[in-house]
Amino acid sequence: MKLMHAHPARIILARHGETTANRLGIILGQRDYPLTVEGLAMTRKLAALLPEGHQGMIVTSPIGRALASAEIFADQTGWPIQIVDGIAELSCGQWEGKPREAVIPYRRFLRSTWEESPPTGESYQGAETRVKEAIRHINAILMHDPILVVGHAAVNRVFLKIWLNLSPEQAMRIKFSHDTLYDINQSFDDYRQNRLYS
Repeated sequence: MKLMHAHPARIILARHGETTANRLGIILGQRDYPLTVEGLAMTRKLAALLPEGHQGMIVTSPIGRALASAEIFADQTGWPIQIVDGIAELSCGQWEGKPREAVIPYRRFLRSTWEESPPTGESYQGAETRVKEAIRHINAILMHDPILVVGHAAVNRVFLKIWLNLSPEQAMRIKFSHDTLYDINQSFDDYRQNRLYS
């Protein structure tokens, strides 16, 4: 299988800041909620960890919570922002806007397999085509280093599966908190050692 991580630049992967829906346990998918005060503050702290004096770029999901986070990163770094539709969060279909405990009261994850999807929603497997296209787009950005990708928990797992050639099981085990940046120009075995904490 051909690997997708051909980009010579440093790639840093982030999740958007915490939202009010995250705090309340509401399923978002492609719906949107504003960032919490704490989410804004944590994103500013993460932005301060990014390298200064570099010609970086920020590639972001078009969904408001990711774009708001990207703007905070841009304010800190001066890097330009480019919106890439392919890294929008996976759709949760009929579950969007509903409390997790109302639709999956005894389950930890919305998707228990790579192929499973919420009703009328999107599976990890179903999102692979658009995420592959987003990665091709990122690989065509040759004049910026590093590239910060601002996504969401589920789509970031798809991104890492493709970028690092992971199995679905490996990708599904990866947790994406709101308080971490991931330097992913490393092997899967090394990725935990290359997280940048606030």
